[in-house]
Amino acid sequence: MAMTKHYVVTCNGGGDGLGAPAIAVFDIDRATAEQIIRLAAVVKANDACEIALWDDRALWLESDFGSERANFGEGWAETALANPNAFQIDPNDAGLMQSETGRLIVTDYSFRFSCYRKHCVDEIESDEQMIAELADHFGLPLTPQNDGVDEDDEADAELEAADRRLDAGEIAYLNGEISLKDFNNGNF
Repeated sequence: MAMTKHYVVTCNGGGDGLGAPAIAVFDIDRATAEQIIRLAAVVKANDACEIALWDDRALWLESDFGSERANFGEGWAETALANPNAFQIDPNDAGLMQSETGRLIVTDYSFRFSCYRKHCVDEIESDEQMIAELADHFGLPLTPQNDGVDEDDEADAELEAADRRLDAGEIAYLNGEISLKDFNNGNF
């Protein structure tokens, strides 16, 4: 089993000007894979759409490399996508896009990276990758393990009670029994 999983993926976004770079390249190690699986469980448990973390590990390669990729020749991006493990890059490569605000974005079933081209306002995203494939690569279960630690039932009970109280406040407000001010101040 490899220590990391190497990805070479296509990108989208970037707006009408410069558009998206040709490909994004990144590696995921076992610890990050475990973190992604835990985050996916949080997304699912909370019926959220995604969680985003600051992460600049993805390298974004422009479509025009000039002589930097002469050894790959015409169609270098297709070659890299077809055989990711043969495509390694130097972080100082002249073909890298200057980016900022890199993020790892996790949904309940996939993850992707995003960024902004330096001094631009249009977001760029890598194609999403399936968490099941990542878990399979490292032999990890798709649900995080609790390592024998009991769940915090007391905290769960407090959250459920707060939800019921909020629901009761919403009903009282909708029925005209309390004012919006009282509702916002929790006076119900």
